Amino acid sequence: TVIRSWIIGNIIGLLPGAGASIACFLGYNEAKRFSKHPEEFGKGSIEGIAGSEAANNAVTGGSLIPTLTLGIPGESVTAVLMGGLIIHGLQPGPELFTKYAPMTYTFFGGFVVIQFFMLLIGLLGCRLFAKIARVSDAILIPSIFVLCVVGSFAINNSAFDVKVMFVFGIIGYLMRKCNMNTAAVVLALILGPLGEKGLRRSLSLSGGDTSILLSTNICKILLALCLLSLLSPFVMKFFKKEKKADEAVLAEEEKEIDEANKKN
Repeated sequence: TVIRSWIIGNIIGLLPGAGASIACFLGYNEAKRFSKHPEEFGKGSIEGIAGSEAANNAVTGGSLIPTLTLGIPGESVTAVLMGGLIIHGLQPGPELFTKYAPMTYTFFGGFVVIQFFMLLIGLLGCRLFAKIARVSDAILIPSIFVLCVVGSFAINNSAFDVKVMFVFGIIGYLMRKCNMNTAAVVLALILGPLGEKGLRRSLSLSGGDTSILLSTNICKILLALCLLSLLSPFVMKFFKKEKKADEAVLAEEEKEIDEANKKN
C-alpha cells in the first residue's frame, strides 16, 4: 500500500498545480480498491491511513521536479519554496543545476537530513499526536463546522459559496448513507476545472479542431489510461467474481475430500 501510494504521490507531484489533495484521495481510493478488507475503510483501517498519507508525503518530492527545473510549482508548498528561492536571487530553472549547483545540491542534502529528523519526531511524538483522537465530538464537530463556513466565505467573500458548501455537505452525507464513493466526487471537483482549462487551451490552439486531442502518442496514451480507469471497476468486479467462484469450487472439493476421509 505504501509503495503504491508513494508512486501515485510522485506522479501527481509531477503535474503542475495538482497538489496533495488529489494524491491523498487517489492513494486512499486505490488502497481501498486493492484491499482484501474494503469494508474496514472509514472505520480506522490502517491501510486507508497509509494509503492517503504515503501519497500526501510523496507529492512534495515529485513536485520539486517541475519547480526546480521549469520554475512551475507543483503545489502550494513548492510555490512558497520557489518564492523563497527568488527572494534570495535564485531563479528556478536550468541555471540552478549549473551556475548555482553548490547551493542546489546543498539544498538536496538538507532534504535527506530532514527525513531522519521527521522520523525521529514522528517516533517520539506519536503518542502525543494520537491523543487528538480523544477530543470530544462536542468540541470537534462545531470547530470543523466553523472552519468550513469561514473557509467557504473567505475564498470570494461570498455568502453564495457558503450555501453551495451546505448543499454539497448534504449531498456528501446522502452519498455516505448510500455507500457511494465520495472520494471520486471530490476528485472530480478538483480535477474538473483543471481538465476544462486544458481542453479550452488545446481547442484554442487548434482553432476548434478536436483532432489535436489525438495528435501525439502521449495524448493517445493518456486517453487510453483515462478509458482504462473508467472501466477498471468493472474489470475488478469481474476478477472478484472469478476469484469467488474459484474459492467456492475449492471449498466444495475440500468438503468432498473431508467426507471421503470420514467414510474411510
